[in-house]
Order: sequence, then structure tokens, then C-alpha cells
Amino acid sequence: MDVDRLWSEAAAAVQGDLDAYVVEEAHEVFLAEAARTRLLDRRGTARIALRGGGEVRGVIVEEPHVLGHVALRDPDGTTSLVALDAIGFLTGSEVRLRPETGASATASAVGDAGCTLASWLREEWQRGSVLHVLDRSGSRWAGRATFVGADHAELDCPTGLVVLPYAAVDCWSTPPGRA
Repeated sequence: MDVDRLWSEAAAAVQGDLDAYVVEEAHEVFLAEAARTRLLDRRGTARIALRGGGEVRGVIVEEPHVLGHVALRDPDGTTSLVALDAIGFLTGSEVRLRPETGASATASAVGDAGCTLASWLREEWQRGSVLHVLDRSGSRWAGRATFVGADHAELDCPTGLVVLPYAAVDCWSTPPGRA
């Protein structure tokens, strides 16, 4: 009887069972983490097709943290905020599991951190930023904010003052330099 061979076979069998257990446990943890992962947790270059017919391209970024919006930055530095409910589909980017600690874009979407769209727009209004807007009808607007209310903003566009309800806007963008 070869004791070393029997010992090796027994050790291999136990190790195989342990490996299978670890893989099974890791898979369960991965599934639980996947269930917590939101669209805002994706990272990398993406193309977002909007329900209103437009599209936005750029790298998904964590800043600015604006509730209910995905932030993208394109190669020229334009920052775009896309309303989550305006997204038809997204291509590109990759899954990133949520961090266990610290604020993330996902946290801001569920109210743990970040700001509201109105507060972000008020900051841009105070800076005198030119805002570029794509509304849900597919119309595009560009102008400086002249008023920011609780549920709408007024822009001074070349065609005159335009009042845009937040619910009617798919995407707000600020070009580099913002002015």
C-alpha cells in the first residue's frame, strides 16, 4: 500500500472540494454585487442614445454628482448631464462594482451624496455659463441661464428667452471654460 499516493489523492480531493466551495462563494458574492450595481457605476467611453432621438458620447465620469443623471466628458472637455430616464440605450463602457466606502455617482443617484439638478444649474447660472440643452422633442438650445427655478430654467437664446422644464430635458451640457 502506497501511503504517499493515498495521502496525495485525499489531499487533492479535499483541495478540489475547497476550490469548488471558494468558487461557489465568490460567484454568490459577485451576483450580490451585480444586483447592487447601477447604470451610474459604469465607467469608460460610452455612447448614449436618448429616447428623444439624440445621442451623447464621452467618458462616463463621477463629477459632477447630480441626482438622477449620468455625467459624461467628451474629448474637448464638454461635460454633459444625461437624465437617467432619457436614456434609450448605452453602448460601450464597462461594469465597475460599487465601492464599499465613500461616495460614488451611484450614491448621488440615490440621495447619499451629490446635488440636485437645480442646484447644479444655479451654480452654472452664477458663473454665467453658456448651457447647451437637448430637449425631449430633439430641439437644441444654447444660451446663458437668466433664471433657475425649482422645476425649470430660463435661457437667453439667440431666438429669445426659452423656459425649459427639467422634465422636458434629456441632456444639459457645459462646454470647457463654461462661458
